[in-house]
Amino acid sequence: MATNYKVKDKEGKVYDRNFETPVDFNISDLPSAEAEMYRLFGNPEGTTIQGNLGITLIPGVNSSSESGNIQVLINGYGSLNHRAVGVAHEFGHVVLYLNGKPHGHFQPGVEEAVYDKRADVVKKRLGYDY
Repeated sequence: MATNYKVKDKEGKVYDRNFETPVDFNISDLPSAEAEMYRLFGNPEGTTIQGNLGITLIPGVNSSSESGNIQVLINGYGSLNHRAVGVAHEFGHVVLYLNGKPHGHFQPGVEEAVYDKRADVVKKRLGYDY
């Protein structure tokens, strides 16, 4: 199952993107090379989530919206747990942006603010291995 949304790149070109249904999985069930990649991205041993849980559209950065508003899109195809983690994650991007700080993935401080301080805390409370 998938749904479409649009994003704009830095050059202004608009792309169609899709949300697929996220799934829970255990890293130890993956082939060793794939499991190692998940570990490199900071995922712990045990159960975690795979899939895109949402996206934050920032005006002038990646938003195809003409309104100039910040838009948070949460993938509705997953479970309630998936949506809760998605909200926490995307909220981190919004808070950073509103405070004038780097807000995109792989920028300084973003991974810690989005994952360590928000999304991973919610995952742990929901019973994931974090």
